Amino acid sequence: MIQRPLKTIAKRSGDVYIPRGVSVPALDKDILWEFQPKKLGDYTLSSIQWKIVDPYVPKSEAVSVMEILLISICFLMSGEGDLVTSGDLYATVFENSLVEHHIALPPDAMGKITYVAPPGQYSLKDTVLELEFQGVKKKFTMLQTWPVRTPRPVASKLAADTPLLTGQRVLDAL
Repeated sequence: MIQRPLKTIAKRSGDVYIPRGVSVPALDKDILWEFQPKKLGDYTLSSIQWKIVDPYVPKSEAVSVMEILLISICFLMSGEGDLVTSGDLYATVFENSLVEHHIALPPDAMGKITYVAPPGQYSLKDTVLELEFQGVKKKFTMLQTWPVRTPRPVASKLAADTPLLTGQRVLDAL
């Protein structure tokens, strides 16, 4: 959903023009979304096997058989009792024919899955995943919030040794 709720702004302000200082939540927390739990191995392996089989994929993107085995051992999880860590994709949410969102575990989360919601329609307030780590249970919804000025944690920063060529002259000049 585009996070610009124009219909809600129009209803609240009573005008088609956006007045100064109007504050409306970006996402309606009462709308039901189609939640589909996903096994991480299914998503990861299918995309990697496609790269190996397809002869048109450049060699720089090809993946070795050893990498597939390591990924299949590490990522075949996402059921109750399995271990997950930050960044693991555990579900998808269908928005429209163009957009399908993948839900990842937040950066500060890890543990053993004690509950995964069955496929169905849920609001952003409903609990869809529950983890247990060192005896402490933590519940997760489909919504993640993160402060704008706080960078997301990464394993390593990639070197910016090649320019980003977009084909747009304005952006390439920067």
